Amino acid sequence: MNIQITGISDCHGMWPEDFFMNYEHANGDILICCGDITNRGSVGEAIDWAVQWNEVAKNYKRTFLIPGNHDECFDTDSEKFENLVDQMKAAMPNLEVFLGGSTHHQGIKFGFNPYVLRYGSYDFMTNEEGIFAKLQRLGRCDVFVSHGPSFGLLDQTTRMVQAGSNTQRAYVDTHQPCAHLFGHIHESAGVMEYGKTFLMNAGIRNYPSPGLWEEHTFIVDSVTKDVSYGSDIALSCKTN
Repeated sequence: MNIQITGISDCHGMWPEDFFMNYEHANGDILICCGDITNRGSVGEAIDWAVQWNEVAKNYKRTFLIPGNHDECFDTDSEKFENLVDQMKAAMPNLEVFLGGSTHHQGIKFGFNPYVLRYGSYDFMTNEEGIFAKLQRLGRCDVFVSHGPSFGLLDQTTRMVQAGSNTQRAYVDTHQPCAHLFGHIHESAGVMEYGKTFLMNAGIRNYPSPGLWEEHTFIVDSVTKDVSYGSDIALSCKTN
């Protein structure tokens, strides 16, 4: 069975029409947002994101969201977190928010890590040791979703600094998920093949110009774990 997945990241208050010029046609099985839906981390911004992006999410069976370092409103006690998620789900009924852990869909395991390497005064940040501990608890997954990139893989900033995590790259090297979706480093948005893993930095590639939803969409075969991207690209990303 083929599972069609669309990845987005770093909306920062942008609506679907800012992200995709043809957003009304976006559809598939799972919509995944890799974090930073807000600019200031407010509850209102998060709810507004759910209201606006439900125009896209309603065309998918499930929507997965992890917070990013700008999304302070999710870094709170469990009662406030659950209340925020309930308010967002009122606008986007198929939304699922993850602070870690995993879920399954049609035999595919999705794993989540919202934490990035620490810089400045933001939320969902830690050091390499902290990322190691979180990934060790996660274990292997088929589709890995993180806010930040792995070191040296679609992680170069405008200052020519590679800002990804070495620990996270070791995780990808060891477990070879069939796909890894992330964002955080806006200027490195794009896709590439790394060994047996399809990588997608799911930010806008030609900001501030919106792109096409098809550029953010790929297919996973739930049996073979092969990934297909585009009309004639089939990546050999088997996991067994």
